[in-house]
Amino acid sequence: MRILFACERVMRTLVLIEGSGGKERIEVEAGQSVTVGRTAQADIVFGQDAYMSALHFRIRNENGTLLLENLSRTNGTLVNGRRVESVVLVDGDRITAGRTVFLVTESARDSTCALRLGSWRLGKIPDGWEVVEGVGVCLAQKAPFRASMIAVEEPLPEGTDLAGYVEVQRNLIRTQLKNAQMSDCRPVPLQGVEQAVLMDVYTPAPEGGRICQRQLYTLSKGVVGVFTITLADHQMEQLREAQSIVMSNLSFMPE
Repeated sequence: MRILFACERVMRTLVLIEGSGGKERIEVEAGQSVTVGRTAQADIVFGQDAYMSALHFRIRNENGTLLLENLSRTNGTLVNGRRVESVVLVDGDRITAGRTVFLVTESARDSTCALRLGSWRLGKIPDGWEVVEGVGVCLAQKAPFRASMIAVEEPLPEGTDLAGYVEVQRNLIRTQLKNAQMSDCRPVPLQGVEQAVLMDVYTPAPEGGRICQRQLYTLSKGVVGVFTITLADHQMEQLREAQSIVMSNLSFMPE
């Protein structure tokens, strides 16, 4: 089995809401590290803020997770009014460096491009999602929670059918996630695919509530594709929208 892709909002943005003398928007792409400070030592310079250190803080984007590291020994860096040395940022956080304040937000991407996913083609990505690498279903068990969509494929094991394959996956989930709750499998029509079923897996979220992983299992010409969309259970409308886009734009195109 191979993981083909994972989607998440990975372009992250710091929006300047107080202060001047620097960029109004600092976009940090996945895998990128950016330093902010008062002098040319920094990647992004805010020279008019006398209270900002020469190198004040560093931002790293690790596959959509934004990490802040304080570099100022004197003035420090505040996140939501609290002095921090290192912290994972979430959308809506306010960063204060000197007298300059930033708001953490997401940047949407163009969702019209197509993705090649092994033997499958996804003609459109849900709005605001982005392709990243190295993200699996285990992300749902870690804090902070991030929405994701992953695809895997493998040959259908000899002597079984899609129902048998899904039952094996259900048993694996029961073994690996003792607190998981699963819905019954429900067949769904999918154009150009021999068989398709949906199943929901619910697990407790680290910050409370539940995480829903909606899994779409597809079978065409002996190849199984599993597409898992992971969102918090209070985001079911977004989950249904993402599911609809995937099901409407997925096609089997073996190499």
